[in-house]
Amino acid sequence: MMRLFTGPLPRWAQRDHPALRYELGQPRRLPASVRYLRAFAQLFALAVLLLIGTLIATDLLRRPAGINSVENVFNIVYVPVIALQALLSVIALGASVGFVPEQMARGAWDQLRATPGGVEVAMRARWVAAFYRGRLIIAAILIARVVLIALMLWEIMGFQGRYLTLLTNRITPEVSLPAAILLLSLSMTAALVLPVSSAGLDASVGLLLSVYVRGRTGSVLLQAGLILARLAVIAALLTAGATYMRGEMVDLSAAPAWLLLFAGGAVGDWGLGFLHLGRSGEIWATVPYAVLLGAAALACALAQAVIADRVLVFAAAQGQRRG
Repeated sequence: MMRLFTGPLPRWAQRDHPALRYELGQPRRLPASVRYLRAFAQLFALAVLLLIGTLIATDLLRRPAGINSVENVFNIVYVPVIALQALLSVIALGASVGFVPEQMARGAWDQLRATPGGVEVAMRARWVAAFYRGRLIIAAILIARVVLIALMLWEIMGFQGRYLTLLTNRITPEVSLPAAILLLSLSMTAALVLPVSSAGLDASVGLLLSVYVRGRTGSVLLQAGLILARLAVIAALLTAGATYMRGEMVDLSAAPAWLLLFAGGAVGDWGLGFLHLGRSGEIWATVPYAVLLGAAALACALAQAVIADRVLVFAAAQGQRRG
């Protein structure tokens, strides 16, 4: 699944690399009964999430989830996907923040430091392992996005193909139809890239902080603090953005409103909100230059990928100095 979106993986990220094999351990062939039970549990958990999403979207079945089929699907899957994204962030942080204390407890840290490039290779292996351990969640998140993108493309054909023209009419700045299509495609791309780049940045930050943690108790406390802070930021940004769009927030000027919606899209829901055309059109009409939010979010996703790599290199350098 990941290779569909990232292309060929570098050598250190491939499953047969010795450091990654060591990190993931030897694959075990589970009995068929265990595999079936695990698959059933995963499908059951997904069904429960969709049920919760349906109950939230319909106010406990007291009203329709949306005004049309596309909005129904978006509103039902929104909360479950946000929950999966929060879980992915937890996995990325949890898999990385205890790395150095674990290696010290195993007695392997000094050996890694004595091996040329050993610390960086081991950290990259742990970084990649976070994605392998969350691969089913990543797959679910990306599949949901692909479905929403397909629905967006179908929705664009509404009103004899003039729906996008109607949404971009009299917005600031005025954009031509080709420019609107380009900006919309950038929003879709951002929605696909942001989950991966955000989780990668979480894992890199966790590895960097693990260098400064002393002992497993400190690692557990730091992990809990980071997870709570991450979830609080997500909740605060999503709540603030929804409050603003409902008109319940004190009026903001154009720049703070744009920044609030940008943070909510890039950091809060990882671009998921960009995949509802009606919602996007409302934002474009409300906030000047909001049509550029998708392009800015894509730039943010790419910047996160670069920063994640630099943080990983810096963490390895700092770890090499730690005795």
